[in-house]
Order: sequence, then C-alpha cells, then structure tokens
Amino acid sequence: MKLKNITYTLIAQTLFFSPLMFGAAPAAAPKRSLKDYKFKGAVVLPITAITKIDPQTKASQEVKYFLLGRERHKKTWNAFGGDRDPQENHPEMTAGRELYEETAGALFTSPDDTIKYINIDKGHTQAIIAHRGGVNYITAISKDKSKKFVKEFYPALKKAKSKHMREMDAIALVREDKLQSALAQGKLEVDATIIGENGKNMKETINLRPFFVKVMQPYFVGKKGTLGKNSKIIFYD
Repeated sequence: MKLKNITYTLIAQTLFFSPLMFGAAPAAAPKRSLKDYKFKGAVVLPITAITKIDPQTKASQEVKYFLLGRERHKKTWNAFGGDRDPQENHPEMTAGRELYEETAGALFTSPDDTIKYINIDKGHTQAIIAHRGGVNYITAISKDKSKKFVKEFYPALKKAKSKHMREMDAIALVREDKLQSALAQGKLEVDATIIGENGKNMKETINLRPFFVKVMQPYFVGKKGTLGKNSKIIFYD
C-alpha cells in the first residue's frame, strides 16, 4: 500500500465507537467519574480512515485503521501512552502528554494541544476504557493531522533530543476489524502495514504488548462494565 494512493479522512462520530457497540452494557448506578479512578497510566489509541483508490476502476473504498507505535526497547507494538506523572490528577493529562511525546511532536504542537484534543467534550474521543489501572482513549484523528503525522514522524524522531520523544521507533496501521478480533481473542499478534521511513510500506505480522491486550480485551469482547457519568466512559474494575 503506497501512501500516494491513499487519503486520510475523519469518520463521523456515529461510525466510531460507543461503549455499547460490542455489547458492553452498564451495571447498576451510581455512575463513576474518571476523576475518582485510581489510574496508574493512560494511553491513546488513534483511529482514522483511509480511502483506497483502485488504479484501474478508480473506485474508492473507505477502510478504518488503528494507529500503533513500536516500542524501541521492547520491540512490541502498543497504543501511545505510559505511566502517570505525580502531578497529573486526571488520566487525560497523562494520555495527552504521552501521545505528544511518543509521536515525537509530529501529531500535535504541544502537550496542552494534545490534551485539549482528546478531551471527551471535544468530540474526537469516541470511547474511554478504564481497566487494570490503565485508561485508554480511542480517539479519531482528522485528515490533516493524519497526513502531517505520517509525513513528519520519522524526521521529527531524528531531531528529538528527549528520550521520552524517542520511545517509539516505528508506526503501523492495523485494520479495525483485525485489531478488534485480536484483542477480543487475547492474541498477541496481528497483521499490520508498517509505514516505512523510506516511504515504502511493509505488510507484516506484529507482536502486541501483552498489557495492552489485557486492558482492552473486555471492551472488545463485549464484557459488561459500569458506564461513567459520560456514556462514552466504561469501567471494568
């Protein structure tokens, strides 16, 4: 899949996730708040859409993809995130900062901009899953931001001086249905398209980080949880 043959588009909120789409139903009230959740870390799982153009028929097909990063030292693939800093009293602060750092500043201009973007009231974040002390934001990325990121990630990575901005050394696209299936079944491998630094993409089977799979599995398997005060938030512990 060549980058010049695809365009990135933002899918409308109704086409993304709601806490009920995989059969997850709320338990009894009272509804919980993320502010009260004792989180240890937070991540963002970006999702976008790619419109593929058939060179012969010129027909287009829109396919949704998740974006993952490869951890430099572990060589496993993961969403973008990490541990909570002591001064961070809300998971969106951790998730936003970590997303900014692990995308080497190529996706957003600052941690504050990232935090504002993933804020649930802004409409980009489609679901928030809290489980095992981790808080996971499934967030839609717009056409412009996706194109900018793909183009600028590797150059930004080379220029990054902070070790926190060099924690991911590669990026990949995973079809929505493939990642959903892998997470639901607890599999640690999934087929992906690795975006190459030289502009050439490679289809490979990648290894997922085990903790990422464990945290996300209840949501994708349709396990019942407790809805938060906002219906996009679901708690599993």
